[in-house]
Amino acid sequence: MLILRTNAAECMASLPFVQAPKEPEIRRCGNEQTGILEFPVLGGLTVGEAQIIENMSGGHDSLEKTAQLAQSIQQKEKITLMEAIDIVDKAVQHLVLSPKSAKIAERYTDAIAALRRHFYEEGSKKNNAAVIALIRCRLNLPDWDDLAHLHKDLWADILKLAGDELTAEETPKSEPLTEDQIKKQPAENKNGKVPITSEFAGS
Repeated sequence: MLILRTNAAECMASLPFVQAPKEPEIRRCGNEQTGILEFPVLGGLTVGEAQIIENMSGGHDSLEKTAQLAQSIQQKEKITLMEAIDIVDKAVQHLVLSPKSAKIAERYTDAIAALRRHFYEEGSKKNNAAVIALIRCRLNLPDWDDLAHLHKDLWADILKLAGDELTAEETPKSEPLTEDQIKKQPAENKNGKVPITSEFAGS
C-alpha cells in the first residue's frame, strides 16, 4: 500500500508570522487499491490553488450564455427577462416548469440542450483543475499533470477534499489574537514556531 505524505510547512513560504498558523490536520485520500495520499487540511484554498483552478477551467461564461439565451427568449416570447431566466435555469437543471413555461422551453430544446452540455463541460474542467491544483500545491508537485493515470476513486476523494475546503472558506473564522494576547504567549520554541494558545488550538 502506497502512502505519500507531505509536510504542509514546506508548501508555503517562510513568513514572519506574529501569530503562527495552526498546524493543519492531515486527511487521507484513496484506499489500498488506489494508493493513499495525505493532504493537509487548510480550511480553504490557497492563492496558488485558486489561480490554477481559474486558469485551467477555461473561463466562466455559462452565466453569460444563460443571459444571452434568456434575452432571446424574452424578446421572442414577449415575457419579462426574469421569467425567461427562470425558464432557462429550470430547463437546464431538468426542474419542473409550469405548463406555460414548459411549452416555451420546448421551442428552444436545442439551445437549452447546448447550454446544458456547456455547463457540464465547464464543471468537468473545474473539477479536474481542482484535483490538479491540490496535488500540485499540497503535495509539492508543481509540474504534475497526469489525470489519465489517476484512479477515479482517488480523483473523487481529492475532489471531495477540494469541495470541503471551499465550504470551509464560508465558515466564520476565529478572531485574530489581540496585541495583549500575543505578548502573553510563550517565547518561540526550539523549532522556531510560536505556540498557539489553547483558545485557538481546536478551532
